[in-house]
Amino acid sequence: MTTFLTATTTREDPDPGPLATRRSPNEPSRSGAPTRDKAGSSFTALTRSIHEMGLMRRRYGYYWAKLIGAVLVLAAWVVGFILIGDSWWQLANAGVLAVLMTQISFLGHDAAHRQIFKSGRWNDWVSLIIANLLVGMSYGWWQSKHNRHHANPNKEGADPDIALAAIAMTPARATRHRSRLMRWLVAHQGWYFFAILLLEGLSLHTDGIRRVISRHKIQRR
Repeated sequence: MTTFLTATTTREDPDPGPLATRRSPNEPSRSGAPTRDKAGSSFTALTRSIHEMGLMRRRYGYYWAKLIGAVLVLAAWVVGFILIGDSWWQLANAGVLAVLMTQISFLGHDAAHRQIFKSGRWNDWVSLIIANLLVGMSYGWWQSKHNRHHANPNKEGADPDIALAAIAMTPARATRHRSRLMRWLVAHQGWYFFAILLLEGLSLHTDGIRRVISRHKIQRR
């Protein structure tokens, strides 16, 4: 399975060679134009420094503790839900579940970005189990959507994360709606922006189910 994941990608560029040390980047060249190191050399130096400091090492103990702990806490929540029964205290229990689901979802996100294990297969299976079994969201749909987001971040017409109906991310999308209701909502989106985020979880579930039951290509349907 090929994924486009910018969060964990590193790149090693060729050594800039001895010419890079003969002149400073801003020193005029023989033609009078400033010279620059080879493209990416500064990125390579930064990447090397990050790796030397150990900031990219995999934290297996941390992630195994969170993975096992998430399952145990979720099981404890189910027991609490049953014991509380028909009571207004279930509202507080729902708030706990919201926080728990968010944290579990982030674990699946990290695995999908190849941040937990070296093995791509292990990362895929962890993401699949977390998303589909624990969170109830289609990993196959999310992966396709998220890859398109990373391929064209914030690019109108290509990034699905900014193609929202009731929220306009660009002036062009703010004036594109034909419905009078949608134009009014977009014009006042600042008033309900944080409130509508409460529906994001429902939106993710709905979009995932629609993709799974559609005829579009999706992995691990």
